[in-house]
Amino acid sequence: MSPAAPTPAGSAPLSPLIHLIDDDAAVRDSLALLIGTVGLRVQTWADPMAFIDGFDRQGIGAIVLDVRMPGISGLTVLDTLAAQGVDQPVIMLTGHGTVEMCRRAFKSGAAEFLEKPVNDEQLLEALQNAVRQHVRSRERHQADRRARERYAHLSEREREVLGLIVAGLTNKEIGRALDPLAAHGGDTPRQPLRQARSRVAGAADPPLRRTGRNALRRQCRPHSVELRNCARSRTNGQTAAGFLQFSHG
Repeated sequence: MSPAAPTPAGSAPLSPLIHLIDDDAAVRDSLALLIGTVGLRVQTWADPMAFIDGFDRQGIGAIVLDVRMPGISGLTVLDTLAAQGVDQPVIMLTGHGTVEMCRRAFKSGAAEFLEKPVNDEQLLEALQNAVRQHVRSRERHQADRRARERYAHLSEREREVLGLIVAGLTNKEIGRALDPLAAHGGDTPRQPLRQARSRVAGAADPPLRRTGRNALRRQCRPHSVELRNCARSRTNGQTAAGFLQFSHG
């Protein structure tokens, strides 16, 4: 194993880390040199099992994995990574590729499948795309986590209000939905409704509090398919089901 080069204290944040697994030392050295030319850090591994046991799963980056290695194949390593929930994109390399091998690699979640001798520009492009994909994936997961944390701090009543806001109902329609008397001509409890709406907006980021319901809908909509479906629905039953799925997904 060749460790990635350390970064001096006080310098810029570390660049993404590429894990390169190949039993051929000449291939490791040449590809590590190539990948380093675009500013990516590289950590090389000769033993795939040592890689599985020792690599940092929390870092941003990608994995370059040879298919044919002694002891364990790259496809088996790929299956192991998928079973462990590793989210770094994997680029497979092989000098003896077949259609079935390629099909299996993609089915197991490979981001790219390249043949040796690999084209330099093709590999660098695949790596840069993989790193961008990983960054976007991590950002989506963080946004989902923040949304669930905000949602968890709302009361049951506030969750009802939020569901109806996302569904596009007006204040008057929300009041009727929440209060049976209002639906039959009675007075809508405006003050509690205003308080609940204020609390819902307060659980969101500052831009949401400034821009109101439309911004709230834009913020919530990308977080999950279930929430997008909820936004299209205007019935209480569908709204409640959508939010239960979102909050516990």
